[in-house]
Amino acid sequence: MAENTTIYTPTDILNIVKEHLRTVNSLVVIEGVYHMTGTKAYNSGVWWYDEIKSQYDNSKLKAMVPTGIREQIKQGDIVQLVGTVTKSVNDYDGKIELMLRVSGLLGKKENSITEDDIKRLELLQKKAMKGSKSVDTLLESILYSEERKPKVAMLFAESSITDKDFFSGVKEASGYIDFEEFRESFGNISSFSTQLKNIDEKSYDAICIVRGGGSGLEVFDNIQMASQLMEVKTPTITAIGHEPDNPLLCKLSDRNFGTPSHLGHYFRDLVEAVTEKKTKSRTVLTEKIKKQFQEQLEASQKQNKELQERLGTITKTNEDAQNKQAEAIENMKKQAEEQLKASKQQNEELQKKLEDITKANEESQRKQAEVIETLNKQSEEQLKASKQQNEELQKKLENISKANEDVQKRQTEAIQKLQTNLTAQTKLANDFSNKLTKMQSTNQRLQKANTRILLGAVIIIVVLLIVIIA
Repeated sequence: MAENTTIYTPTDILNIVKEHLRTVNSLVVIEGVYHMTGTKAYNSGVWWYDEIKSQYDNSKLKAMVPTGIREQIKQGDIVQLVGTVTKSVNDYDGKIELMLRVSGLLGKKENSITEDDIKRLELLQKKAMKGSKSVDTLLESILYSEERKPKVAMLFAESSITDKDFFSGVKEASGYIDFEEFRESFGNISSFSTQLKNIDEKSYDAICIVRGGGSGLEVFDNIQMASQLMEVKTPTITAIGHEPDNPLLCKLSDRNFGTPSHLGHYFRDLVEAVTEKKTKSRTVLTEKIKKQFQEQLEASQKQNKELQERLGTITKTNEDAQNKQAEAIENMKKQAEEQLKASKQQNEELQKKLEDITKANEESQRKQAEVIETLNKQSEEQLKASKQQNEELQKKLENISKANEDVQKRQTEAIQKLQTNLTAQTKLANDFSNKLTKMQSTNQRLQKANTRILLGAVIIIVVLLIVIIA
């Protein structure tokens, strides 16, 4: 890292951003739907923190509203507020927050857009982001493969004759597609949602919701019904009412047809188009196969000619190789016989050397046995001499011990006599102190001499032991 590189802390960065966001506040007018999200007033009841939401999407802005202005507004009113937009950086996570600091109310009106309208708009936005499943491509691929028939669930209104309009349009297509009918009361939203969910779990290739025109089409704008349709994983097709009718459910489906008969025509046209494609593709495929076969035949003939030429060359090469191989085998045979002869001669020489080595080894073992025998005899003689010497040293040690006991006995008797004399002459202790001192000195010298005798005896014993061990 360069020496002049500036190092910042997170606090430094946040302060720099705060300084950058600090601008001259100018008044703006913002229009939107007022949402009273605040639960309490702040700064002794002066300010409330609510939200201003866009009328057309989910965008929203936090607003700091004085209590006096807030009391003039109702939840959901469309308001025009005057204020300044403040910008700040959150010290905890570094997020930049925008907030409208309200200073005045220009106007307000009751919101003509209901909560249901907002939810419908949100569903349409969700559908736009999610996109539609390609029903045409899916059904065409199944029809074209001929592995099985497409399975389509047909959800009709209870006790309705709409199915007749549908099947009159389908005609022969019903022989190529398995249509399974379900009946449900579209007016019962809960029952319809449950039925739709159950059908979605049965692995159909498509689900068709079919209903003729007339009154009661407003049910297909129901939020719950539309929400359930958005949760369906199976591709959905609608054919509800007449051409001008386009309820929310039709806008959220993957494919929409104006009427039940148009839906029938769709399946008929789909089957006819796939059948025509398959017929054309078979003709094209036949011509293509013929052309490929002719090309393969010509290529095969050309390749056969080349192979015959190569076979002749390989045959000649093989004969030359066989001749060379026979010569090589003969040479290898001669070399093997020569190697075998040399190996036999070398084996005989090795055998002779092995016999000489064996004989020398036996002579060496005999001499080694003689040496071991001599060593054993010498060891026995040395052991006998050592034992005799040990017995002699033992006797000397016993004599020394006996002499030492006699010395100790005489010392003990002398000490006893001294004690007796000391007891008898206790009264004359002052007069004979000098004599007593001389006697004690004599006794010490005697003890030293005795110690020397004992030390000499111990040294003799140690020397004897060393000699015995050696």
